[in-house]
Amino acid sequence: MRTLLTGSLFALAVLVAACGGGGKSSVIPSGYNAGIGSGPSSSKNANAVIVLKIPAPGQQVSRRPFYLSSGTQSLGVLVVAATSSESPTPTDLTIYPVATPSPCAAATGGGYTCTLNVTAPIGVDNFFVGAFATASPNANAVPLSEYAALGITVSASPAPNATPLTFTLDGVVYKVVLTVPSPDPGNTPNTQAFPAGVPVLPQPLSVTAYDSNNNPILTNVSNTFATPIVIVPSPAGEGVSVSLNGATCSTSTSTSVSIGCAADLNKVEFAYDGTTTPDPNDHVVDTFTISTTTQQGNPTPSPATVVLESNVISYPISTGGQYLQGAFLTALSSGQLLYLAVVDNEGNEGLIGTFTPSTATLSAPVTLNGVESPTTMAVAPNGTFFVVDSEESIDCWNSVSSALSGSAPSASFTPPPDTYGYSPQPYAITVDGANNAWLVGYEYESETYQDFATYFPAASGCTGSPAFAAYITLNADTSDASQFISPLSNGMAYQSQNGQGLYTATTANAGGTINAITPALGSGSGAGGVGSGGNGTVYAAYYNYGSSGDVETLPSGGSSLTSLLSLVPTSPVSGDGPEPDGLSVFSLNGTPDRISYVDGEFYMLGVIGNLTTTPTTMLISLPNTYNVFQSAHNSRGGEYVLYNDSSNDLYLARSIQTTTWNVPVTSIATGECGNVPVMSINQRAPSSGPFTLGFPSGGSATPMPGAYNDQVLTPPGSGAFPVTVTDNGGRTETYSMTVTNNEGC
Repeated sequence: MRTLLTGSLFALAVLVAACGGGGKSSVIPSGYNAGIGSGPSSSKNANAVIVLKIPAPGQQVSRRPFYLSSGTQSLGVLVVAATSSESPTPTDLTIYPVATPSPCAAATGGGYTCTLNVTAPIGVDNFFVGAFATASPNANAVPLSEYAALGITVSASPAPNATPLTFTLDGVVYKVVLTVPSPDPGNTPNTQAFPAGVPVLPQPLSVTAYDSNNNPILTNVSNTFATPIVIVPSPAGEGVSVSLNGATCSTSTSTSVSIGCAADLNKVEFAYDGTTTPDPNDHVVDTFTISTTTQQGNPTPSPATVVLESNVISYPISTGGQYLQGAFLTALSSGQLLYLAVVDNEGNEGLIGTFTPSTATLSAPVTLNGVESPTTMAVAPNGTFFVVDSEESIDCWNSVSSALSGSAPSASFTPPPDTYGYSPQPYAITVDGANNAWLVGYEYESETYQDFATYFPAASGCTGSPAFAAYITLNADTSDASQFISPLSNGMAYQSQNGQGLYTATTANAGGTINAITPALGSGSGAGGVGSGGNGTVYAAYYNYGSSGDVETLPSGGSSLTSLLSLVPTSPVSGDGPEPDGLSVFSLNGTPDRISYVDGEFYMLGVIGNLTTTPTTMLISLPNTYNVFQSAHNSRGGEYVLYNDSSNDLYLARSIQTTTWNVPVTSIATGECGNVPVMSINQRAPSSGPFTLGFPSGGSATPMPGAYNDQVLTPPGSGAFPVTVTDNGGRTETYSMTVTNNEGC
């Protein structure tokens, strides 16, 4: 069937096809060919009578082969010769207001019967009929329904008692409303929430078409749309998709669905494949709009929305209750993450393996061959893999893959002896942007142990004896055992565990002495990790035991540390303050963007966002944690952390922060030595807090000082208990929580 109203309205009209073929109404009486109407006629025109019935509100029935809205206020008719090329608009039609006693009469049971007297050219004509929601439609009016009856023969000699024409009008889709099956309570209306990173099977998507009077269009399911209803998710191809289930007359691709008939309106589905795609800011794309390009006449679409909720996903590395001395995590140029775990046994073996973020797969852990008690690792740009062990040596593999295969080191070497002939003890290594391998350790000097730094060209790989530079004395720092070292563009930043502060060195310092930069938190503060940003800024975490902690910055070439922000808790909780460790900095396009670290007091992951604007910090719970080790970012800024649980099983966890908050970890353990349990409401800044928490009798929560999203819990008793979380906008979710006591002192 052709569209009735063309011109400015052509793009607005979406029609349900007629029940009959050839563009002619199927309800024109069969055998009717002698003429139209019973009134007088001229030599060129004849009178025609059209009868249309307008149902009462609520009387329109689905699957009936008609659509004449109960909201109809006027009817328009245009009759032209079949040879005419005229394209009708509302102003071309003869308008008949729905009024009594003429041309309409009240019908028994409600509604109206309207009898329209029209003039039709004698011969073969095309009849155009439209129904409107206003009594006087203007040129831009969108019809409620319309029909074109083509090729109707009009005779100069009509048959006696000719039957009036009765047309089947078809609904014009003014808007399409899409509805999700389980809207998230308190979220934006008509929003479906999925946990980020977890695939969801197809869900039904309700599709309803409305006319311009906001009435649902009830159509014969066998009818087809002249213009299909196209449904698309945006952004396309980033995790949320639409599809058809058992379509009869519609099509779908990987990025859209095209509904061709009313029978398929209830067969549209949408799903989430579990991927997490970074946006231009390397945050997760977390809001999807499912909409239709067929909202032709409505300037305000009525889409469905899908949001991804913040989540924590854990991947098991090893099971069997192996107690760990420590674990290290770093990102490789391949995009993989490399971990090194130190098992507390007779040989203190090192286990290594990789994680591939794009497929979320872990390789099986492999025992490092010939290495005892490794303390740090580093990977050079050419792939050379270095591990420092407790045997006063640096073990070297030509590639990470060689170490992962179980091969013994390609070479092992020690730094040259000091002035007293003693072999120095190395304990930390990194490779800078100039491909120098920097080593930090301590040596025996003047009957004391003195910390030192040195470097050698990493490009030489595992061949021969490295050409170590002359020792650089780290003044006033003795016998340290810190692993906090970070590469710079041409040098290293080293954080003293003994509280002397931060050292930075370049190749120009070879053979000299450098002094520590005192932390802003004060001399003697505990070291909590060091990292560097793409612009050369050094970030270092410090803490005063049981009191306070912060992250401090040192600009490239700077000489003093400045506090960036205080870490949570900003004041002690039951006598416990922050204890940062293993800091990692992620830079976006050369600018530091966010920081992750672990908190050794509460056994949680710390995340600092918005470094370039207003930095924010929060702690994130990990499932049933017994200890936390080190964090790192993948190549697209995702936060990862190594931890083990109360069974001493080792896990790699990813924290996925989105703008929609969630409590993804509902089984939490108390922190070190059985201190207070902390529940985190995971969310990318800015926070939707303050949050209100509801508990059974006896339970309560107080916000951790300095953070809305971290709540210190008082459980109502043993076992699981419900917690109802309400944000500052009224969104409410309920979770079943359990708390276990961590005795790991």
